[in-house]
Amino acid sequence: MGRISVILVVLDGSLLEGALAALNFNNARLEAVIIDGGFGQSIEIGDIQFTAYPFSDIERFLKRPDEFIWLLHCSTSKVGDIWRIAKLLMANDVPKDNIVNFIIGAHIKQAWLGNLKYVENHPVDLIATGISYTEVGLDLDRITGLRGVNLAGSNQDLRQAYLIAQYVFERQPSIKIVLIGLAPYSFRYENLEAFSVCSRNLQYLLGLKNSRDDSVHGQLLRMLISGQVKHIFTSTTEDDADLNFSQLKSIVSRQLSSTAFINWEDELDNLTKKFFPETFEKNLQYLEQYIQLCLARGATPVGIVFPFASIIRKKYPRDLLSMFRRTLEQLHKAYGFETIDLFDFPLDYRYFYNLSHLNLQGARAVSDVINDELCRRGIRAQTVGGVANG
Repeated sequence: MGRISVILVVLDGSLLEGALAALNFNNARLEAVIIDGGFGQSIEIGDIQFTAYPFSDIERFLKRPDEFIWLLHCSTSKVGDIWRIAKLLMANDVPKDNIVNFIIGAHIKQAWLGNLKYVENHPVDLIATGISYTEVGLDLDRITGLRGVNLAGSNQDLRQAYLIAQYVFERQPSIKIVLIGLAPYSFRYENLEAFSVCSRNLQYLLGLKNSRDDSVHGQLLRMLISGQVKHIFTSTTEDDADLNFSQLKSIVSRQLSSTAFINWEDELDNLTKKFFPETFEKNLQYLEQYIQLCLARGATPVGIVFPFASIIRKKYPRDLLSMFRRTLEQLHKAYGFETIDLFDFPLDYRYFYNLSHLNLQGARAVSDVINDELCRRGIRAQTVGGVANG
């Protein structure tokens, strides 16, 4: 098989070298880079040579819509923009399968990989999975007397959480409690189907031996990422671990800005997902398998629902929330699955760094409640004595 003809579209010039470093030139033939400031000139960076074109020249490549794989790259703060570019390309007859989210390095978290390496090699009492609400909102220092590791991550869906648990249980039999971070839209969200974040799956594809991505996007990424990217996975050790994501919590330990309030409707829209029966059923199956896995391994699974800020709580669709809670009640009846539902927990805006994520002050307050609930419900009594995280 010959090299794949690719066009790299970069929305931020400062990220160009990083995008080029992530590309495997043994498998890719770089036909062009489209970037602001490109003027059709030939550019050489190290051993890499390419021609940089301005966006006004994009039409020359759209005349042959099936010929190229389009790699779209920008900063994670502008991630929605690459979906807008993707829609523009599709509107010009570029096949969807020819368009790849090429945000790579920003989606590979060495602390998360370090935590995974740590839990492979050390007995722990507790692990946590979930989306970013769990990543920043769970303070393991407040879950007293237990050795815990946070394996949550931004945009992690229930499939990925289940794969993490499978991977860890195969290597670590000491786990007694599994905290499963959930959101009201968890059953409606699937990472692989969300173009703006699907490249995050690469972290699980290469970090977990049991993870697969048979999508066209996943197969292309596997072929097109460089050895430099793959080296991150082979070189990371438990010395890179941050079991409580304390460094991340210190970064997001800030107060709400005016921008958060100005964009509250956009945030609310982002926290609601369309209902697709197939997606719902797949996620429900993943969570059921996750619960069954925990119980079979002698661990108690506990769902954790983190709070949103006041305006989001007030305006969140009641039908979506009711369906979510009915599903959790069915799981409780079927498996005894406990959920600590703090969606309506009355925290004011001081406890958030944006309208859906807790800051450090909020994480401590909510984690104290989680700790108390674990004790009150007798779940903690099932654990062996450990040492507090520190």
